[in-house]
Amino acid sequence: MNQKTNEAKVLNGIGWSSLSSIINYILLFTRTFILVRILAPQDFGLMALSLLLLTTIKQFSYLGLEQALIQQTNVNKSTVNTIWTISIIRGIFFFALIILISPYYANFFTQPNLISILYVLSFASIISGFKNSYVSVLQKELKFDIIFKLIVISGLVEFCTTIALAIIYENVMALAVGYLIGAITNVLLSFLLISRKPNFSFNYNEFIQLFRFGKWVLGGGVIIFLIVNIDTFVIGKLLGVTLLGLYQIVYRFSNFAATDIVLTFSQSIYPSFALVKNDLNELKKYFLNTILIITFIIMPIMTILLFYAQDFIYYLIGPDWIPALLTFEILILFGMTRSLASICGFVFWTIGKPKIQTYISFFQFILICILIYPLSIKYSIAGTAAAITLPLIISSWFSYYFVKKELNFKIKDIISYLSAPILGLISLILTMIYIQNNFEYINSVLLFLTNFICLFALYLIFTFIYDYIGNKRVINLIMNAYNHFYRDK
Repeated sequence: MNQKTNEAKVLNGIGWSSLSSIINYILLFTRTFILVRILAPQDFGLMALSLLLLTTIKQFSYLGLEQALIQQTNVNKSTVNTIWTISIIRGIFFFALIILISPYYANFFTQPNLISILYVLSFASIISGFKNSYVSVLQKELKFDIIFKLIVISGLVEFCTTIALAIIYENVMALAVGYLIGAITNVLLSFLLISRKPNFSFNYNEFIQLFRFGKWVLGGGVIIFLIVNIDTFVIGKLLGVTLLGLYQIVYRFSNFAATDIVLTFSQSIYPSFALVKNDLNELKKYFLNTILIITFIIMPIMTILLFYAQDFIYYLIGPDWIPALLTFEILILFGMTRSLASICGFVFWTIGKPKIQTYISFFQFILICILIYPLSIKYSIAGTAAAITLPLIISSWFSYYFVKKELNFKIKDIISYLSAPILGLISLILTMIYIQNNFEYINSVLLFLTNFICLFALYLIFTFIYDYIGNKRVINLIMNAYNHFYRDK
């Protein structure tokens, strides 16, 4: 496959992934915007603790076989069948285990309401195990138009179900049943939208071959899972479900860049990197372009959000959530760092060295374990936020150091590559400092949104000016994408 064909597939994948990210965030934002006015903070806290158990069981039995499949040059039906069979067995195991330990889990957090929520979620686990494994093959083939339909339709169904149930019952079960309906829809669509179907069969040799790579993804995934969920556990146990609910809502909004945009975007990033895994120069180019896109789009959005955090909470979430302001500001820094750091993991997977990411993540986890208890006790949820943010910043430096070493470039190369967005961001920050020191004009949701849009537009003007008189990397990237999609039409 030649370079132009690769680039066309990558641009197509990025286009569909980006559109999926935008729609997902609109759904998330709208749903949360509605639910915070219907449900109490403790409802979000109970759902967070329920999902914590569900995702814990999933993560500790996740073998990384899907990532190994994407890494393979050739994939046959036997490989997909093996992955699907293991997925079904895992789903049945999840169901039984959740039912078994739910009473003990609820007793540990002294929250008896957790039991009924977990019973509902256990059915989502067994159903999700039957999802068509050819979804991973579509990722490998960069056929994200079908994946787009799968994600968006199931997201819309979950959105409508959750909102309707929340209006009718006004309790946490709306979140649990909505999650279950979303899982059912996702599985059904995976068979309706994809013509290829897996069979229930197991090939031991295929499994061993996949697991040689997947074991490092499993190890790294477990550690990363602990990193991103230890805050939920600590707050739920030490500070209670009401504070956990406050924390969960501001975490969602402050991390939408890392979770709803970059992670959705990553569905095309890793397969794109895998296409050029044997050409380090081309992989370096893909990596730098990915960082350029993230810096150009996400960093200004998060920076504006950081500067206007209080207005965002007051007018868009509600005055009752103002006590979580400092936590929100710290977590925005966490989300910005995570957005950039997460790309490094895909490089390590692509070059066949996922153990590097595992070691770095383990170091990060140790730092969090040292900090999280004393900071949470002394500073409440703001301390918890600080305890996960500082280790992430430190570990990110190590991630970039090893990526730099593996792809043979210097930090100044990245700075030079990102010069236009960086200068545009600096100009935006100076402008916001001036505005905030001289004007107070935001007193409604409409004015907040207008201000946000105007500032982002100003950033774009700054960036395009710097890029035009500089290396024109942003302009060229946009033109290449435009030309690709224009030709497709």
